[in-house]
Amino acid sequence: MLTLALLATALLFGGMVLHSFGFAAREVLMLVINYATDAGAKVRFKRLRGLSVALVHIGLAGAVLARFVGGAFA
Repeated sequence: MLTLALLATALLFGGMVLHSFGFAAREVLMLVINYATDAGAKVRFKRLRGLSVALVHIGLAGAVLARFVGGAFA
């Protein structure tokens, strides 16, 4: 079970995967959110903002998980 957890962690929250999510959120998603705000599209803004918050939660969960897993083997 531990092996599966470590593999899932490496797949989901590996350095490059996490970096690519952050890059997409910063470079692409924020631009689209700004366009939705400028256009006054409130529903679209709320959905995109929710997606942005979800990506932040994924990143934070990955950081916490990496800290706990890294601390277990130190």
